[in-house]
Amino acid sequence: MTENETTGTAVEQIAPGALALAQSGGPLSIADLADRLLRPPPLAPLDSPFPKPPAAKSVTDKLRASLRSVAAAFGGVQPTERRKLEAAEVKSLTDEASIITAITKPLGARLKDIQEIIRMHSDFLAEEQGMANERISGGVGEGHWLAATPGSPFEIQVDGYEDPWQQRYVKGGVDVSLRTLEELEASGEVTRKEYLALTAEVRVLDETKMASFIHKNPERGLEILRKISTKGAPSGSLYAPKK
Repeated sequence: MTENETTGTAVEQIAPGALALAQSGGPLSIADLADRLLRPPPLAPLDSPFPKPPAAKSVTDKLRASLRSVAAAFGGVQPTERRKLEAAEVKSLTDEASIITAITKPLGARLKDIQEIIRMHSDFLAEEQGMANERISGGVGEGHWLAATPGSPFEIQVDGYEDPWQQRYVKGGVDVSLRTLEELEASGEVTRKEYLALTAEVRVLDETKMASFIHKNPERGLEILRKISTKGAPSGSLYAPKK
């Protein structure tokens, strides 16, 4: 039995069909092949503590005033053609921008809190429905039950809404690591020949080498530098005033 046949048998035991796909001669997705070969990372322990509810937030006087003002201020100046603005219009737009800025951050934070509270509620529903089998080990849903399955979201119906809240199953991504390959080559687990077969030399501009070349060949070096360089047009960043 050859080394490849031995490896193939081991691969087939881990990921049936992967070897046949690799030998098919058709287009290959390295990420898809790696996904077939890898077991999912461990999920969070079933007995690990659940996330605590978000800290309570209150409506500050500034936020309350901004919420009262936003409807009146919104869209007050909307030119239909290019023209210079009146001073009062600039003031109106600045007020509107200030109000929107004042409400965007706290409302965004509250929206994240709402989502986390719904995840908490979803945990209890999953337990009631016998779907509390796996815990999420990372990301925004870390520590909650993974009740969704591939192609079947876990849903929470809401009175008066056509669409439910949904927890959707998201498959973990695959990372193919050059650093790990280099470590395997250094340890002898991967041969130098295999390492070179799996990688490609990448040429990049090296400023140290460029400077050295220009020092040695000033006229030619600057000529090449001019031909390979481009300069972006100047731009301007706009910052709203703060009260």
